[in-house]
Amino acid sequence: METQVMDCVGYQELTPDQPSSVKWKSVVINTGASQSTLQDIKIPAYGGGYAYKASSPVTSNRYIFWRVTDDIIEVWEESLSFDLIHNCVSLRIVGLPILEGVSVQENGNRHVHLLVATIASTHCFTLPHPDMLSQ
Repeated sequence: METQVMDCVGYQELTPDQPSSVKWKSVVINTGASQSTLQDIKIPAYGGGYAYKASSPVTSNRYIFWRVTDDIIEVWEESLSFDLIHNCVSLRIVGLPILEGVSVQENGNRHVHLLVATIASTHCFTLPHPDMLSQ
C-alpha cells in the first residue's frame, strides 16, 4: 500500500529592514482654489509606482512610489542597490482632492516630472534625476 505525503507550505509577508525613524518632509500648497462646485466628490485612496529606466547603475533597481488620500500625496523613492536618505515627502494641496492618474516622466537624465491633477488644478513637480545627483 502506497502512502502519500503532503507538503504543507506557508507564506508570510516580510518587510524589508527600514530605519526606525523615517523622516517625512511635509509641504503644504494652498492654491486659493476651492472645491465649491464639486464639494461632494469622494475620491478613493489609491497608490502607484514607477520604475526608472535602467540607464545607469544609479537608476537600476530604483523606484518611485506614491500613496494618495484625499488632498495628500505621499511620495517616496526606493532603491534595491543603494541606501537612500531624505527620500520621503508628503504634499498636501489644501482642500483639493487629488484625482487618479498621477504620472511620472523622465526627461532624459536631467529631470523627473511628477504630474498631479486635483479637482481644480494641475501641478507639475520637477525633481532632479538620480543620474544628475550622482555627478
